[in-house]
Amino acid sequence: MKKTLLLLMGMSILVSRVSGQEKSVGKHLDLNSRAGEAMQKEDYVIALESYQNLLDMVPHDPELHYSIARLHGLMGDPRKAMDCLEKALILGYDFRAEVDTSLAPVRDLPGFSKIQKRIDDMQKPINTSRVAFTIPQKDLIPEGIAYDAVDDCFYLGSVWKCKIVKVDKQGHAADFTDKKQDGLRVVLGMEVDAQRRVLWAASAVSRQHPDIDPDELGWSGLFKYDLKTGKLIKKYTLHETGIRHLFNDVTVTSQGDVFVTDTYFGAVYVVFHDRDTLELFLKSDAFLYPNGITVGANDHTLYMAASGDGVYRIDIPTRKYRLLSQPDDLSLNGIDGMYFYKGSLVCVQNGLNRISRFFLNRKGDTVERMELIETRNRYFIIPTTGAVAGDVFYYIANSQLRSFNQDGSIFPYEKLKDVVILRTDLNTNTAQDDFSILKGPYLGQKPPGDTPELFAPGIVSTKENAEYGGHFSPDGREFYFTRYSPGHQGSIYFMRYADGTWSKPQKLPFMDDYPGGESCFSPDKPILYFVWYDTSSEAFIHDIYAVEKKGPEWGTPFRLTNTDLGARRISPSVSKNGTLYFSGNYDDPGDKDIYRSRLINGTYTKPENLGKRINSNDYEEHVYVAPDESYIVYDSYRPSPIGKSDLYVSYQQNDGSWSDSQNLGIQVNSEHYDWYPKVTPDGKYLMFARTMPDRSIDIYWVEAKIIEELKPLR
Repeated sequence: MKKTLLLLMGMSILVSRVSGQEKSVGKHLDLNSRAGEAMQKEDYVIALESYQNLLDMVPHDPELHYSIARLHGLMGDPRKAMDCLEKALILGYDFRAEVDTSLAPVRDLPGFSKIQKRIDDMQKPINTSRVAFTIPQKDLIPEGIAYDAVDDCFYLGSVWKCKIVKVDKQGHAADFTDKKQDGLRVVLGMEVDAQRRVLWAASAVSRQHPDIDPDELGWSGLFKYDLKTGKLIKKYTLHETGIRHLFNDVTVTSQGDVFVTDTYFGAVYVVFHDRDTLELFLKSDAFLYPNGITVGANDHTLYMAASGDGVYRIDIPTRKYRLLSQPDDLSLNGIDGMYFYKGSLVCVQNGLNRISRFFLNRKGDTVERMELIETRNRYFIIPTTGAVAGDVFYYIANSQLRSFNQDGSIFPYEKLKDVVILRTDLNTNTAQDDFSILKGPYLGQKPPGDTPELFAPGIVSTKENAEYGGHFSPDGREFYFTRYSPGHQGSIYFMRYADGTWSKPQKLPFMDDYPGGESCFSPDKPILYFVWYDTSSEAFIHDIYAVEKKGPEWGTPFRLTNTDLGARRISPSVSKNGTLYFSGNYDDPGDKDIYRSRLINGTYTKPENLGKRINSNDYEEHVYVAPDESYIVYDSYRPSPIGKSDLYVSYQQNDGSWSDSQNLGIQVNSEHYDWYPKVTPDGKYLMFARTMPDRSIDIYWVEAKIIEELKPLR
């Protein structure tokens, strides 16, 4: 799904607001209360007046515009109601149901079709994220997450269990602290100071909790843990009579100065590295519920999200602050977690149920445009905070923060969900609509290391489709993959590198007449091999076809002759001498094995089963052969301690026999389905498909050095 990109055009209005005495948390609460009471009494005049006064304070709050639209509808002014409804939608009001009945008369007005189209467009999901890992602790109720680049792991804080868990790169979770250890209470924002090997965690008591003394309400603490030993270094606490505190989110400068927002008190506190004491850094009545906080491009700048208002830019040396200027057609309200990344702010905007990215001008004091990263994700149950790891943004998708009863007890365990952490590639998000920036080898993607990474997210690997069988042409200037869309047969797509950029994915022109997938290129001839799906047959026959490419044009696909392979044959792979490797059920209709058929004088020989060193009693389905036939990589369903389908390698020995197959191990394989292996023409990267628990199938890639490392000594 294409992302929505709101660009700052020449005619856009930049709104710069400077905080003043007319705006305060107290006034904001009073006006909200007054409006709510008036609505209960059906005193729409007072309610409208209260909401208008609120709008003077926070003009970019979409929910306020929607509330005012409803009031105009109730008061019999559908024209004003439609204008306010349109403004609410422009700012991102999240329609989760039908338009309120109070707005029914608006439907009859000229111009409502434009409103309806906007509503319909907003209902369409924008999905660039994938599941990074899940944690099977339904009652964890996490709010904060932090990433440690040194150990390549994550830390999550629990609201319900009052503890911190550590999650390794395989997604395995273990307690970092015990429940309420060291005085921890509800754990909120966290940040890792990787250089000093310290974890900072904010903790607070903001609501009734059966395991916390009610007298502790309003208490907050900042905890400092040694990542090497897991022991508490120090904690900094606040508990003042008559004052409620809520330490919420944390950020750390390169010098080691730690800043934490206090949502209830409308303030930011600091622990300077050279003082090691908790100090009030900045307080203002104008701060409407400080929440997310992040260090900017240097140690002199902070960005702080006031979730009820917008984003403040704070100059650390002078402690001066001001709201960011912004276009009048976007909203910075409702931000929880916020993170500076390459001149932009990546925000978990749970007030609008979305993940957003706001691009700043060079001075860093103005938002120029917005990009929506994720909306209407099926895992969303109040996303909260995230962490940037390199160019990837990880975030909590389903905090389930409202899964509590009035007495503070948690919902029954069976009504809760496993914790889902999503990830999205920030470096390629902007490429989804603008393919002109896809330049260089491998679709312009940053090559992976020894940990598999999603390949071209949002471009090749998409949320709404299944993609697999990705491979490059021998010259590396074309990329082919199979895409299966729900309700449609799979088809082969390709991208071409020309004039310095990669084209958008396009379906091969002969796919309508020869529907198919699972393709491969000859290493030295312009011939593409693929599997044809005969959907007209009840047996759903798979057959191997080939098609010659003449310049940019394609010939007519033809069935490989004399292959005599039986009813189902899939996953072709061809060596330089023309030998065809594939998977089929030639010997046993209920099984699949790996075979090869040699090309002699233009004719394929009878298929040869590669034997027990490769094939098992379970399915061996998809195979890749090296151009010189020195090794094959394939997937198998055979029993494994790692996953449901793993990738294996076998090497051809001097006598032409094959070595015992070796599992590629946890470095490559996951606990899920890993299959459809390919190797890039330069031999550097292994590409394969991975099927996740939500049944999504995407293409991953990883360094191929493991293939050489497992090669037996001769």
